[in-house]
Amino acid sequence: TRSAVIEDSTTRFGAQGASERLLREDPQLVRLSVSRAFESMVPPIVKSIQKLSWEGRIAEITGDQIYVNAGRISGIQVGDILKVVEIGQDIYDPQSGEFLGHAPGRMKGTLEVVSYFGKDGAITVTHSGGGFKAADRVEIY
Repeated sequence: TRSAVIEDSTTRFGAQGASERLLREDPQLVRLSVSRAFESMVPPIVKSIQKLSWEGRIAEITGDQIYVNAGRISGIQVGDILKVVEIGQDIYDPQSGEFLGHAPGRMKGTLEVVSYFGKDGAITVTHSGGGFKAADRVEIY
């Protein structure tokens, strides 16, 4: 399970006097200030949300190193344990025929993140289990 903390802060605009008068007389100044405040908050919120729900795939296996298609940018940390799961059966809505997703597959084992590679990849080694293949799904354990 991965958790994220989103912190907030309060900024007071125009305590008293000239600043307060400027804000009252120039609504554009208020709009600009609020807009800038929101723009600075969006990237950390997006990053936190992305860490909450995460899955990747085994990209390649070379010797004892298993390369995963997600790394530091995806929120993976060296030392994290990832569980490896087979892709389950496709599940469709019986009335609409709409694809709903994959049923949970069999857990094959776990991997330990030991390093990073490329723009957003992780190098892992077997922690438990085996029989891993390229395209197997990985999740935070």
